[in-house]
Amino acid sequence: MIDSKIMETTKSILKEFGNTYFSDKGTLKRNKVIEDLDAYTPMLMKALLANQLIHDTYTESIVIDDKSVELFKLNQFIEMFTYKEYWQDSYTKFENKIGLTAGGKFIDETADVVLDFPCKDTVLKAGMTKEDQKDADEPFLHETIAKAEIDQLLEPKIFVNATKYDQENLNGVSTDNFDDDNLIIKGNNLIALHSLKEKYAGAVKLIYLDPPYNTGSDSFAYNDRFNHSSWLTFMRNRLIIAKKLLSKDGVIAVQTDYHENSYLRVMLDELFGRDKFISEIAVKMSTASGPKMANISSNIPKLKDSIIIYKKESMVINKQPYKLKESWDKEYSKILMNFTNEDRKILDRGIKEKDLEVTRKTIESCRLSTLSKEFPDKKNDKKWLHENAWRIVADKQNTGLDNLLSKSTKFWNGDVSAVSAKQGEITLFRTDKEFGKDTRVEIVFADNNLTEHVGDLWTDISTSGGFSEEGGVKFPTAKKPEKLLKRLIEMFSKEGDIVLDFFAGSATTLAASLKLIGSLWELNRWIILIKFQ
Repeated sequence: MIDSKIMETTKSILKEFGNTYFSDKGTLKRNKVIEDLDAYTPMLMKALLANQLIHDTYTESIVIDDKSVELFKLNQFIEMFTYKEYWQDSYTKFENKIGLTAGGKFIDETADVVLDFPCKDTVLKAGMTKEDQKDADEPFLHETIAKAEIDQLLEPKIFVNATKYDQENLNGVSTDNFDDDNLIIKGNNLIALHSLKEKYAGAVKLIYLDPPYNTGSDSFAYNDRFNHSSWLTFMRNRLIIAKKLLSKDGVIAVQTDYHENSYLRVMLDELFGRDKFISEIAVKMSTASGPKMANISSNIPKLKDSIIIYKKESMVINKQPYKLKESWDKEYSKILMNFTNEDRKILDRGIKEKDLEVTRKTIESCRLSTLSKEFPDKKNDKKWLHENAWRIVADKQNTGLDNLLSKSTKFWNGDVSAVSAKQGEITLFRTDKEFGKDTRVEIVFADNNLTEHVGDLWTDISTSGGFSEEGGVKFPTAKKPEKLLKRLIEMFSKEGDIVLDFFAGSATTLAASLKLIGSLWELNRWIILIKFQ
């Protein structure tokens, strides 16, 4: 398809900005262009208006107080991106498209569809001490009308009463220098975040948030008339500054439940971009028992929370989350006899180093048998099976391997042998098969297949058994398991990264980070906690 001259000219200008407005495949990021046009991004506007064709087509001169003023017809220019695909082969923008529109634009093709709510254009300091909560009429500071008050509120503050704890000062010592230390800050988190901006903007790798869920019974007791919109305003103020603190490859994970989950997701779409959404993880947080079962005739018991995850620009998962399979796979019913732990280590090393001679010598010295024959009383003992998974095997289908062996002259001498493919990869196989007729020839170990990826449904982290007192910190409700935080931290951060939690309650984020390495003084991730007050 052929671009119009104006679109062709515009594309050439946008390409000067590298991959800002084009994907790796060369596709135009229309929403990003529209977003930056709506924001009148200076560099973009300057580049566009410097072009004579665009200037003449999309500017208009008007006279105000005897002075000529040029206006850029932004809406008309944006429409070019919205409806470009229809202009290429038709005189109507509606051809081959059915859908909802807002302002004459399809809602999936505009940056204008956002979550609006009362007081969205305000700032809510929202202190949450008992003393603060006595002031039920705290004002919502309008971004324009109360700009001076907002600037004063969010102006960086000096941290006071700092105490440093290290190996030499286990009981703490006063300090005014904490530039390279892990931080626990007690105070209003909105003010603290703005006070951290100068030093930490673009530096935080992972932000984990466990904010008030706005259930009506938790710690968020604000202006009942606008309780819902107050919560959204409260969160939006903090998420805006949080995004600025994230590094380009940073990730934010917000845990919440059905009370505000859907609204929060739309807000995060607006603030981070819909294309920056990574996942919404369902985490099992309770069981269907006790008080939850009291009204099941009219209610469905709530058993899960949601963790909504967005990236700032790019993202890499450093450690994939796996869990043990719930049941033993009956396919793993065979066992290698005359085979020791040391043999297994030698075998693994031979396979990794592509040393066929060592691998073949090691595996051919063992005998292949079945669990039913050798250990009939253990074949259903899950604990024993897991302990011996290093020598328990299954034969699986491998058509390519079977075809290769059917054309080979016999070179094997044991029940199990090894063969090298063209790429040098070594595969183990059963020697008692009729090659060419039975494709279940490859041998695989059980301990390499004991786990499965948890995906976006996390049911394997226990929330029962008194974890409310985990780590010696008693939180009767709303506390999160350390294993949950450990998984998130391992997934989205690595050694040397900064992790931020500005709704710190029982300091589970710190505890999980600490236990990743086992010593507070050797902590390999920098932690910033803001204990919301």
